[in-house]
Amino acid sequence: MLARIRTDVSLANFEFRVRNLVSDVEVAYWELYYAYQRFGTAKEGRDDALAMWRKTYNLYTHGAKRGSAAAEASTRNQYYIYRTAAEQSLNELYATEAKLRYLLGLAATDGRLIRPKDEATTAKVTFDWCDVLSEGFGAKSGIARTQVGRQAVRVGVNRREELPSSETRPRGSVPLARYGQPAGWR
Repeated sequence: MLARIRTDVSLANFEFRVRNLVSDVEVAYWELYYAYQRFGTAKEGRDDALAMWRKTYNLYTHGAKRGSAAAEASTRNQYYIYRTAAEQSLNELYATEAKLRYLLGLAATDGRLIRPKDEATTAKVTFDWCDVLSEGFGAKSGIARTQVGRQAVRVGVNRREELPSSETRPRGSVPLARYGQPAGWR
């Protein structure tokens, strides 16, 4: 009976960990997807700021009316701000990709980048609460862990009751302590 409960506990823990791993991989995948989106946006902003700075610089060097030193300095400053944002976005992308590689057990130094293939859906999704509830109870790894844990506690309590009392224990034996109780408490 005790071996069966231990097997059930191990199985419930395994199912729980597998479910969490799949969930973590899915979340990391979509975080990587959005990191690529943010990097693409930041790179586009950087390129537009560079084009604007070059245009303003050419106007300034050729002495055009709109090409003042202040305008050139302002657009150059904007370019550096956008370039910094693109570099930070790229660093975040690398960190997110490393997190996904870690979860998948892939080496971080194989010279390749993981790029999500799927596009995020923009369709409206409506869930039926009854279906979600029944599916959740069907998966039940968390519920199974709780039920198996309760069963193990009941069996453990029954086994403790079968232990010899302090009067019948041989001298020098150490009494078992229950959680939250001093040793020797019965």
